[in-house]
Amino acid sequence: MAQLGLRLPDETYGYDIADVVELATFAESCDYHSVWTAELQGHNGFVILGQIAAETSDIGLGTGIVNVYSRTPALLAMSVATLDELSDGRTILGLAASSKVTIEEWHGLEYERPLRRVRESIEIIRAVMKNRRVTYDGEIFSLEDYPRSFDPVREDVPIYNAALGPTNRKLTGEYADGWLPVHVPRSRFAEYVSEIDEAAEGAGRDPDDVTVAPYVVACVDEDGERARGYVRNLLSFYLGAIDYYAGVFRRFGFEDDVEAVREAWSAGNRDEAAARVSDELLDEIAIGGTPEEGRARLREYRELGADIPVIYPPNAPRDVIETTVEELATY
Repeated sequence: MAQLGLRLPDETYGYDIADVVELATFAESCDYHSVWTAELQGHNGFVILGQIAAETSDIGLGTGIVNVYSRTPALLAMSVATLDELSDGRTILGLAASSKVTIEEWHGLEYERPLRRVRESIEIIRAVMKNRRVTYDGEIFSLEDYPRSFDPVREDVPIYNAALGPTNRKLTGEYADGWLPVHVPRSRFAEYVSEIDEAAEGAGRDPDDVTVAPYVVACVDEDGERARGYVRNLLSFYLGAIDYYAGVFRRFGFEDDVEAVREAWSAGNRDEAAARVSDELLDEIAIGGTPEEGRARLREYRELGADIPVIYPPNAPRDVIETTVEELATY
């Protein structure tokens, strides 16, 4: 069976912690490769995964994502090692630079040199996992004889970078164990995978050592249009409410969609904003339709270079999300 991940719904969908854990166990029963927790303004991702670790036995546990500002690299390493011990070696660290708004306005920190911070964080986390004592002299971080007091279950917990821009994709190929992007157009996907492969080769690495695990907004239902409506709702939020992603979609060539959606969103008309997400954008960025159509789309991602697509369900009734998880498991 092809490998597949699940980005777990959270409190923004009305899910409490027990609901999230139940869905994770359901994904494990469907033979999913991994489940992933978001961490932005809600629950602590590592703590949620710790509870999931206690109630599952095989499924991978990924942070999707944690930022490299609100925790120091040493604390990230401690958190990863602790979760890996609790889960008997099932942890995947998904990290990213996050955004200026999140870091400066929500965390009260300076959003400086984000990509350099990602690189140094990866280097320090790896050093702490492999060595009892770590001294590190970087451009951002300096550690002096950091003493790790316990033995990790694994010294090589995979680290995935949630990169979108070209420089960050290059950094992924050079330093990370995986690529964890979101909203990548299918028409550019193979090109971006090639860029990461080239960066890996340039750094003397085997490109096969970099796992490609894109988040893909996905919803399927026997009523395909119903599923597409839920997908439109989520995409309209990204286009209408988040300036960063509006810019991303503009760079991908969807200026008309962005302007149409933001006009309705700014006027407070959420239904109209969702209706203005075009079929072309939806089908280029996401998966929405019948189960058969959804499975076919996932197979396309595999052909384009995705190793472990991570499905990202929109806010939909729980039975629709469970149908999506179950039906796409057999792609």
